Amino acid sequence: MDVESMLTRRFPSLHVTIQPQMPPPEQMMLAQLLQLVFFFMLICQFAGSFILPTAVNDWLVNNRMMAVVITMACNMIAGKLIATGAFELTYGQDKIFSAIEMGRLPSFQEMEHELAVNYRLTA
Repeated sequence: MDVESMLTRRFPSLHVTIQPQMPPPEQMMLAQLLQLVFFFMLICQFAGSFILPTAVNDWLVNNRMMAVVITMACNMIAGKLIATGAFELTYGQDKIFSAIEMGRLPSFQEMEHELAVNYRLTA
């Protein structure tokens, strides 16, 4: 069950809004570039003999494992670049929890306790 439905079920009067936190534009551009390299490498591995010069295709065929590792590394790095690890819980203007500041995600019990005790929300 996701946090939004759990909080709404526990505190019906609470309005929950989920907003993704985007990484910086430079990271997004680099991640998109790596994704393009990933897809290009996939296409080359399957259809390289049709679209690549002979010398490049020969290198790809002779170094297939290296090409696969490069392809997968591009995909993994792109995924890490766009993952912010952000989880911010605010009530009004007050920040209740920040996964970036705390270095971890809060448990549902911690969120529930904070809202019930400090903000006097009831079920």
